Amino acid sequence: MGNIRNFIESVTTNGGASLNINSGEFNPTNGYFVSVVGAEKKIQNFSGDDLKNYILENAELLSLENVFLGGWIHEGEIYLDCSQQIADKRTAIIKGMERGQIAIYDAAKGEEILLPTAQKCGTETQKKTYMSQKATELCEN
Repeated sequence: MGNIRNFIESVTTNGGASLNINSGEFNPTNGYFVSVVGAEKKIQNFSGDDLKNYILENAELLSLENVFLGGWIHEGEIYLDCSQQIADKRTAIIKGMERGQIAIYDAAKGEEILLPTAQKCGTETQKKTYMSQKATELCEN
């Protein structure tokens, strides 16, 4: 229960937090975090009950080894999500683009990596080539 309290406090005080429900790992300092499509939720009142309900609704996802409960504040609104921790930056960038993410999170640097919008037209090969080129560019920076 202490980890949940720490999670709530970190979101409200520091603007964000990540927690692995299975291992108890809190705010990891390695890897890249990519949101799982469909698991993001904006909540009105950030309380233990809201968090409990979100965890119950997403129990299957959160039971996976490399999936973390994420919470952050954006423009005064509180969001929760399930985020996949990926060790490789290039893989995380490509997954983020495939999932239509605006950004992924670099836990080691404690910062977002803004992603380009994925190509919407062309063949699947062209779309994959575009993502690969953009991932290479972002990895070089």
